[in-house]
Amino acid sequence: QPPAGFESENPGTILKQRDISVAFLGLIPDPVAAYQLLYRTTAINGSAIATVTTIFKPTNPKIDRFISFQTAYDSSATICNPSYNYQLFAAQTDIISSVEQLIIQGYLLLGYIVASPDYEGPDAAFGPGRLAGMGTLDGMRAVSNFKPLGLSSAAPMIVGVGYSGGAIATGWTASLQPSYAPDLDIKG
Repeated sequence: QPPAGFESENPGTILKQRDISVAFLGLIPDPVAAYQLLYRTTAINGSAIATVTTIFKPTNPKIDRFISFQTAYDSSATICNPSYNYQLFAAQTDIISSVEQLIIQGYLLLGYIVASPDYEGPDAAFGPGRLAGMGTLDGMRAVSNFKPLGLSSAAPMIVGVGYSGGAIATGWTASLQPSYAPDLDIKG
């Protein structure tokens, strides 16, 4: 739950944070630091809402950039998705989530910090692209301002990635960025 008065915060403001334990099966030989941030974003009607992004930081990260990975969840979820699925011992809900975790591991092996937002918001609203785009952009703002990552710039380079439902969010992110979040240095 967001703290009282969060509505007056700017979009992308970190409201709460926590370290989490994750267990990637397979590719990652070194420990990965993982965090979840609750941040303020904007609903389609302009009201303030809060959602979560999960951040994975490899042992020796590139600190001038990160990847925003929008997962392929294509229907309203009954749990916070994907943030719940990333936690240690969480039951995996589908094969796509498991495959996407392998893709994230590939990025981590290459030294990229990866953030994955719950871009459908607190009500898991499937399909409202504007909501997904603003949620993703505000997640990028939160990650950019999260000091434990040790990013070398307040405006790191960012690339958005998404498949299927994640492509909806990524496409809307690209289209809204010039007007909603011109402060972000999105490269692709």
